[in-house]
Amino acid sequence: TACAEKRLVAVLHAAADTGLPAEELADTYVRVLAQAQSAQARRDAASRAIGEALAFGRLERVAEVFAWGVRKGVELTGRLLRIHMTSKETDFGHTRLDTSKIYVSPLPMLRDEPNGQDVVEGLVLHEIGHHVYHRGEVEQALWKRAHQEGIGNLLNLIADEHLAGPKLRSLVE
Repeated sequence: TACAEKRLVAVLHAAADTGLPAEELADTYVRVLAQAQSAQARRDAASRAIGEALAFGRLERVAEVFAWGVRKGVELTGRLLRIHMTSKETDFGHTRLDTSKIYVSPLPMLRDEPNGQDVVEGLVLHEIGHHVYHRGEVEQALWKRAHQEGIGNLLNLIADEHLAGPKLRSLVE
């Protein structure tokens, strides 16, 4: 709260460029990546934070969860789904059913939050669930029509509720 995140990242970059040892800045870059409110600040800090985050094993654990999600996606859908990190603070995850991409937030793990891995695994399964239960030609036409009529978000809310409970449990088992 002492200064704007954009300014903080600029100061860190300047310090790194003037020769301050990277290991002295790495922890600060990791903290910006994990805690910044601004997606731009997180993106700006990400490239320099990666080395330190790998040292802490955070990104390695995220990569392991995403690899697990790819395997689970093949098992449940018979298709290869690629999992990507979201870049927005408020975007826990999303997918487009006409692609093979799933986007999931790794922030609970990067921030070392309690049960962070369980949360990210749950987000991965949730997005795979959309591909299991809400993908197909008929469904695509329904999604398209809902978006044309301006109620795509409402349909997504209903689809999310559909995935809750027994449907999500069946994916885990």
